[in-house]
Amino acid sequence: MVLKLVGSLLVALALSTPGGAFADGAVIAIDPGSSITFAGQGAGHGVGLDQWGARGRALAGQSAAQILAAYYAGTTLAQQGDDSAPIRILMPSGKVQALSMHDYLASVVSSELPPGFPTAAVQAQAVASRTYARWQMSAARPYDVTSTVSTQAFGAIARPDALAAVAATQGMVLTYAGAVIPAYFFDCSVGATEDNENVWAGAPQPYLRSIDDRDAKGVPYAAGCPRRQWQAGPFPGADLSRILAADPRTNVGTVRALAFGDRSPAGRWISVTIQGDAGSKTVSLSIFRTVMNAGAPAGRTIFSADFAVTTADQPPSRSLLENGDVPASGLRMFSFVL
Repeated sequence: MVLKLVGSLLVALALSTPGGAFADGAVIAIDPGSSITFAGQGAGHGVGLDQWGARGRALAGQSAAQILAAYYAGTTLAQQGDDSAPIRILMPSGKVQALSMHDYLASVVSSELPPGFPTAAVQAQAVASRTYARWQMSAARPYDVTSTVSTQAFGAIARPDALAAVAATQGMVLTYAGAVIPAYFFDCSVGATEDNENVWAGAPQPYLRSIDDRDAKGVPYAAGCPRRQWQAGPFPGADLSRILAADPRTNVGTVRALAFGDRSPAGRWISVTIQGDAGSKTVSLSIFRTVMNAGAPAGRTIFSADFAVTTADQPPSRSLLENGDVPASGLRMFSFVL
C-alpha cells in the first residue's frame, strides 16, 4: 500500500509537469487487480532513416541523396560493385538460401515499405537496405542476414517500384571514413530521430545522431504514419507479471511497480526498473519492448519508447492534452494515472 501511494504521488507530479506526459523518474505502481495501457506515439527504435519521414521528405521535393544525407549525417554515397553477387539468407526453416543482392533487396524493399511511396523514398530505402546488408555480410558465419526484422524484413514478392529503385541505385552504399555503416532504419517518429547510444549499448556514432525531423512549419515529415499515435493493452497486472517473467532479463516475480528513468533529448524513455516481489531489475527500453512484444498482436504491441501509462479509472492529465499528444477522439478509450 505504501509503495502504491508513493508511486501514485510521483506519477501525479510527473504528469503535472509542463512539457511532457511524464517527467524523468516517473514511477507507476502496479495493482494486480487493475489494468494498465501504454499510450504512445511513433513506431520503431528511432535510429537512422525514418521510413515515413522519408516519404514526407520526398513529397516535399527532396531527392534520395538529400533524404539519406539528412538521416545519416556526414556519410558518403559510394559505388561498391554491383548487385549480382550472392547474399546468404537464414530462412525460418533453418535452411540458408542464396540470392543475388538485386533479388534480395527487391523483396526487402517490398517488405519494408507499403505500396505508393514516392520514388525518392523508395530509392533511399533501397540504399539503406543494401548498406545494412553489406555491413552484415561475414564469411565467419554460415549466413549473412536473417529473413526477419532482426535484420530487415524479407519475403514479399518484389513490386515494380522496388525493382526500379534497386536498379536505379545499383551498388550504391553509405560509407563513413571509407567504411560501410550500419544503416539502421525504422517506421516513424513524431518529430525527432534518436541517438544510437540511447537505444543500444555502444559508443555514439557520428552518422546516427538525433535530428529534428520536421519541416519549416514544424510539421513532422512522418505526419502520415498510421502509427503516429497508438495504444497497447490493456494489460491486467497478472498478465504484465507473466509476460515479464518469461524472460530472465525482466523476471522479478509479481510486478509491483515500473520506475522509468530519464527520457532522451528526443523524448523517448531510455530505461525502466521493474520492481517485483522477487527483486528488482533495470533494463533498457529496447529490451523491455522486446520482451513485452514477443508474440504480441498489434493491439498489445508497444511500438516505441515514447509513451505514457494509463489506467481505466482516472481522468487524463491536463498537461498531456495541452501538448496535443492525445487525440480528442481517443479520450474515452483510456485515461491517465494521477
